[in-house]
Amino acid sequence: VDQTESAARVRVAYARDSYALGESATTFEQLRRALETCEAHMRDGPLHFTVLATLGGMSALVGRVDEAFGYLDRAERLTGERERASEEAFYGWRCVAHGMRGKVRESELDCTRAVEIARNEGDKLGACRWLGNFGDLMRDSGERELSRAAFDEALKGFRASPAGGALYGWLLLQYAESAFYFGELRAARAALGDLPMLPSTLSFNALLAATALPIGIALEDWELVERYADLDLLESVFALEPQRHEFYASLAGRLGSAFTRLMEHRGDAGAARRILARSLDAISRMALVPVNDPWIFVQAARIGDAAITAQAQELFARVAASSVRGDIGAHVRLVKALTRERTGDAQAREALAFEAATLFAERSVKPRQACALEIAGKRREALDLYRDIGDVHEARRLERALTPVNRRGRPKTALTAREQDVAKLLAEGKSNRAIADTLVVGERTVETHVASILAKLGASNRAEVAVLLSARMPRESTL
Repeated sequence: VDQTESAARVRVAYARDSYALGESATTFEQLRRALETCEAHMRDGPLHFTVLATLGGMSALVGRVDEAFGYLDRAERLTGERERASEEAFYGWRCVAHGMRGKVRESELDCTRAVEIARNEGDKLGACRWLGNFGDLMRDSGERELSRAAFDEALKGFRASPAGGALYGWLLLQYAESAFYFGELRAARAALGDLPMLPSTLSFNALLAATALPIGIALEDWELVERYADLDLLESVFALEPQRHEFYASLAGRLGSAFTRLMEHRGDAGAARRILARSLDAISRMALVPVNDPWIFVQAARIGDAAITAQAQELFARVAASSVRGDIGAHVRLVKALTRERTGDAQAREALAFEAATLFAERSVKPRQACALEIAGKRREALDLYRDIGDVHEARRLERALTPVNRRGRPKTALTAREQDVAKLLAEGKSNRAIADTLVVGERTVETHVASILAKLGASNRAEVAVLLSARMPRESTL
């Protein structure tokens, strides 16, 4: 019996290591064989509980939530002795499963139980791990405050007792991704700067690039962008078999979305579409579609060709039907708005996009709210939001779109050098005749300049010019 138990424990350890390396098929094969051993020789024993809890956790991580609850329910019904570490893991994994079903209260209760056991057993790293997982789940559920509180507590725990570099690295990445999602761009960038030196693994490098590239582009931190713009990494992820590497196949969507954005920034629409197509293909070859972030479907609807959009719509229908993400309704409306735009139905596009913006606003998802506002035709409001969150790249892009230039490359609303001279005198309260005498020009010329100044400044009368001019002259003096 001792040898049988040892063999089963080796299988459990091997399964966990296999999952860390992305070999999900091997993970489940080893765990199921360990379960067979337990049910034949050690039914209702501590290891039987451990194996069922681990199978439940692994199933939840790859999106098999119904299977996860099946294993976890079987574990809970066992009446034998349990190891405290396994009981901690049981509540931690059930927290994940509840979160993936959108059951916020149940997920929070199980997270609390797992953290309490971990701390009582002196497992500080375990407590931080479960808090990080809960923060990630609450982000996807649209529970910003719960997400932030969990991450703050987990990071505080690490800083109070520095250890577990790899786990700390994963936690910082989760936090950075969450902060970026809610529009806290500086906090997201700072988290990346705090990352410790870690052993290089494909999964960590892929998630790091998927997180860092959008942050770098938004902040126009080109050094950060170039550091992670590694197309070989993307090829490595695409080369894996989804049947054996379910985690990586899911990650292909996130990494593909980040590189699609990078190619758009570089102005290479062809490369962006090719990456989109390959990402969607990787997702489509999975039995399940546990897509962490549906933004790739918005990108497909916005820039994809006919083949890409058709495939994306079919996949997104599957995702939306089973997703418990709190923001899935907003993404559905945004994809529909972009589809209507292709058919020329501007009224439906604007209405659907505005509904999406409203839903994103309710969950404080400011970057996507701004995008939806822009698609709804409310570009000024979108620009204000981009500026508010510090998205330098999108703000500058929209500023250029809202401020067309003349043949000399000057914004059409910018005052010429002569108009600036006239405006200064106008702001001093001088009459047209006095301005003409000062500048040695005709009074009719001054009248023409005054009319142009009022139009460009948006002033309704001469008295408003001084106030409006003070906000523009320092900037325009450099044009």
